[in-house]
Amino acid sequence: MPIIDVGFVRALRQGIVQVRPALQRLTATDAIFADGRSESFDAIIAATGFTSGLDTLIDAPGVLDAAAEPANPSGEPTAGPGLYFIGFTHSLRGHLFEASLAAEHLATNVARYLGQTA
Repeated sequence: MPIIDVGFVRALRQGIVQVRPALQRLTATDAIFADGRSESFDAIIAATGFTSGLDTLIDAPGVLDAAAEPANPSGEPTAGPGLYFIGFTHSLRGHLFEASLAAEHLATNVARYLGQTA
């Protein structure tokens, strides 16, 4: 699977992006790391590699299927309020094509969710 770097390595070197210790768990407000530290974030992007690993990070009934992948389509609401997934679509059209479509759905659904909770 090809990997496309669109500035990540440069951002990492400049300190714009920072690597954290292994993630132990998520709470409603914080990310708890393996070293015991916790931090609050506006958004969390879990780059879990070539397997989802989501079953070890998320304790929200109904959001994952039997294969530990999101039960709902990319960008669509899940059983967890405010929890969305993107990038888990398997398609012959290609990952970047699917991610582009899902990003539009995600933006619409997040705006709708934020409008309901504001």
